[in-house]
Amino acid sequence: MDLARGQFTLVDLSLGKCECPGAPHTKDWVKYRDRLEYGDWRKINAAQADEKQVVLFTRAVAEWNLVDLDGDLLPIEMASFDHLSTRQAAILIGTLDSASFVLSGVEVKAPKPETGTGPSQIPDSPIVDTSGSGHSEPEA
Repeated sequence: MDLARGQFTLVDLSLGKCECPGAPHTKDWVKYRDRLEYGDWRKINAAQADEKQVVLFTRAVAEWNLVDLDGDLLPIEMASFDHLSTRQAAILIGTLDSASFVLSGVEVKAPKPETGTGPSQIPDSPIVDTSGSGHSEPEA
């Protein structure tokens, strides 16, 4: 069992053409962690239902090149996600909702959004595949 904390790989995700004020670069991008720690899942599960998706963003996204009106990098925090365009948010939501994360050496799938309910609903316990079959079931 891997007990090392903080070891993760950054996954590159293009958000397409730059939509920052003044278009200071050719494309917008984020890098998200492929590993979420138990504390990350605790924060996600403790969030109000309508904020779980944004808490997942703040826990998974490690870097981005999105800037504010002054050209300063936007901090990776809940309020900054309100500045994403609808297209950027759709790309990020779609990617993180279908992403696999590592939690204590076990692959964890972010749950799919429920039809018609808006942001993804994170279950009380992560969906974990411990069988190696590729099928994930909620932990008991």
